[in-house]
Amino acid sequence: MKQTQKSGRDQQRRKYVMDLEFFEFCKKKLERPIERDSTNPYCFRYKDVKLRKYNQRPEKLFDGKYLLVCEIGRGGYGTVYHCIDKNTGRAFACKYIPKNPKHPSGVQEISVMANIRHPNVISLKESRVDETSTQIVMELCQGLNLLKRMVRRGLSVTRVVERSLFSEPIAAHILKSIVEVVKEFHEHGIMHRDINPGNFVFLNKGDYSALKAIDFGLSVDFQLRPKVLTQNYGPEADIWSAGVILYIMLGGRFPFFAKDEKSLEAQIKYGFVDIWTNPWPRVSDSAKHLVRNMLEVDASKRFTAQQILNHPWLQVNAKKNPIS
Repeated sequence: MKQTQKSGRDQQRRKYVMDLEFFEFCKKKLERPIERDSTNPYCFRYKDVKLRKYNQRPEKLFDGKYLLVCEIGRGGYGTVYHCIDKNTGRAFACKYIPKNPKHPSGVQEISVMANIRHPNVISLKESRVDETSTQIVMELCQGLNLLKRMVRRGLSVTRVVERSLFSEPIAAHILKSIVEVVKEFHEHGIMHRDINPGNFVFLNKGDYSALKAIDFGLSVDFQLRPKVLTQNYGPEADIWSAGVILYIMLGGRFPFFAKDEKSLEAQIKYGFVDIWTNPWPRVSDSAKHLVRNMLEVDASKRFTAQQILNHPWLQVNAKKNPIS
């Protein structure tokens, strides 16, 4: 038993030395300098970024094929790592989902990424499903997600703000990316079910970089699973969620707010949306028209993804240079 433990420690030590050798090899080739994390000898990090620290050591992915740089995100079911392919030196995001009978396995997410190829959908490199976990290697986005960018621009939960979070051209560019993803999903018979600002990430740190949709663990095929449609919602729910995002971008706060969940549900069912208080007087009537039709309570009257893309406000503003 002691020999087995000693052999395991020797293998782990050799693996660590190999990682260090590869780290020294690729360090000069990376655009940004990285260094070994002093708090965890099995993890590396960028020198110019303050990263969150977690006590749990990163899991080994793909039998050591990838060098784990650092942990970049953690959700309810899995952990995402910044990793580097040792064969090519390219950087990727690696999602690790431990097997849990109470949690989604990640197989649905792999299926969605494999079947939907779109410029605004995160691309899949490879995946693996075994007895202990699901591992997904995908395109790396180094920008903030849309929610964090909203918060940095002054997003409020309740109070009235004086100005929009984004100009109308920028909001139109962002909405167009989101709705094109929704349209692509619906054309494949898939309902996303989790359209929210936290699931859209900018490709890089630039204010006008491409927007990528991530996290498809809740997506369902509404054509093959008619039971979904008996739960009082269908693919039109994705349009509602996109409308909430548009409202936040132009209004600076959430469209609905209440002290408890019951009151919030009643407010949403009533469908009252404030487009009169600040900053809405400075928002164009065409934008307000689009918001009202995306947040239409009657799903049969709510705009489709194609109607949104054909809307004059989106077509005019999406053509403008957002920098100007």
